[in-house]
Amino acid sequence: VGPRTLVEGEMTVSGAVEDWQADEGLRRGLRAAIARGLGVRTERVVIDALKPASVRVLFTVTVVDSEYDDDVSVESKLEDGEVAAEIDRELQAETGASVVQEPRLRSTRRVGDADGQSG
Repeated sequence: VGPRTLVEGEMTVSGAVEDWQADEGLRRGLRAAIARGLGVRTERVVIDALKPASVRVLFTVTVVDSEYDDDVSVESKLEDGEVAAEIDRELQAETGASVVQEPRLRSTRRVGDADGQSG
């Protein structure tokens, strides 16, 4: 795939964690909402964990350098209120749920660079 950045984020969405864990359609909609809000392909978003608290969502976005040509980094987008509103709109359209606590950045790391490391 080439050089890429793994961007880990989290947010809280409405609903019961049991429903989100049991319903693949809800999780697929969640991934799609995050992807569209951040401007990446849906398959580049992985739901790492769903935790009670409404539903605390830990996710990782793989930003492949050759696919991503936006001037604004995904890391910056995660801290942007307009992007959070976009993810909320997409989430409501996809699942009927809403964002309770805005997305935030957990960590970032580069993988697959020319130094021989891979992810």
